Amino acid sequence: MMNQPESSQVSALLQETLQEEGQAMLTVTSNSMSPLIRRGDQVILVALTRPLQPGDIITFQTDAGLWTHRFWGYVPEANPPLLLTRGDKPEVFDPPTPAAHMLGLVIQRQRHGRWLHLYHGRGYWLNRHLVWLAAWDNRVLTGKTAPKLTVGSPPARWRQGIHWVLHWWGRLVTAVFVG
Repeated sequence: MMNQPESSQVSALLQETLQEEGQAMLTVTSNSMSPLIRRGDQVILVALTRPLQPGDIITFQTDAGLWTHRFWGYVPEANPPLLLTRGDKPEVFDPPTPAAHMLGLVIQRQRHGRWLHLYHGRGYWLNRHLVWLAAWDNRVLTGKTAPKLTVGSPPARWRQGIHWVLHWWGRLVTAVFVG
């Protein structure tokens, strides 16, 4: 039986690959970014060369391993800066992560041998639509226009219902545009 590398080792290898090659490919192991990115999809990650924008999908190191979620902003007045992130499927934000743990920006995903670029063409339109849905979802779940950190505290039942309606709408739009 082979030992699995620890996530910190994988993170270090990923950083090295991004510095040397400019990009890296990862296989996604959860459905937290469904419907755009699902378990088994491969994603292309590049080193960040511009400021993060709300809605960007990033990969970052956590105590639990590597996560690929949407960036929504920074925790106000945190020093050092902390990332505010959330997957498209979960109802709560991730625990704040130091900005220094951000590894790279997801620019493409592959499913069933078909690539979808998230910053060009249909992929760009689809990703922007899903960002818009996620922003509405944030408003519904938190009752605020700006993302509010609600780590681990589920919203009211009616808010959960609207969250799932928006999630299923996103699945339908994704199926229509990219199959």
